[in-house]
Amino acid sequence: DPTLESFKDLDAVYVVEELLDTDMHKAVQENGKFSLDMTKLFTYQLLRGLKYIHSANVIHRDIKPGNLFINTDDLTLKIGDYGLARIFDRRYKHKGYLTAVVSTRYYRAPEVMTDLGDYNYAIDIWSAGCVFAEMLLGRTLFAGENDLDQLQVIYSAFGLDLKKGR
Repeated sequence: DPTLESFKDLDAVYVVEELLDTDMHKAVQENGKFSLDMTKLFTYQLLRGLKYIHSANVIHRDIKPGNLFINTDDLTLKIGDYGLARIFDRRYKHKGYLTAVVSTRYYRAPEVMTDLGDYNYAIDIWSAGCVFAEMLLGRTLFAGENDLDQLQVIYSAFGLDLKKGR
């Protein structure tokens, strides 16, 4: 009979997930661009998964192709690796609790790099958009060498120059 009391003396909790055939990172490396239909299918599943996670007041914080697992038989996509996930509730301030070091830089939302801990569910949607673009392009959308360069690469895509402030 699992109760909170029965977990108090545990040193660790292990989450066991089913083994899927591959992850999206390997699939993009091996196949390059995905077809539009395949991209739509995986994007739909990713967004449905994020809706489910967010409805449970959880921010994943590490959405990237390497954490999106695919079953090649039925083209099922599942979100994995919840090691950076955090509880999030809009009714409370989370500044200081939500660190700025989340996810792989290429998929990190700008507000994570600039606001230092004052972000919300939208960072997972940004990451999902980067994954969506990667499926269509067959390469990483924003590939910065460090946080400052990452912001410059993103700003440049919108015709802005971070160094000049415009």
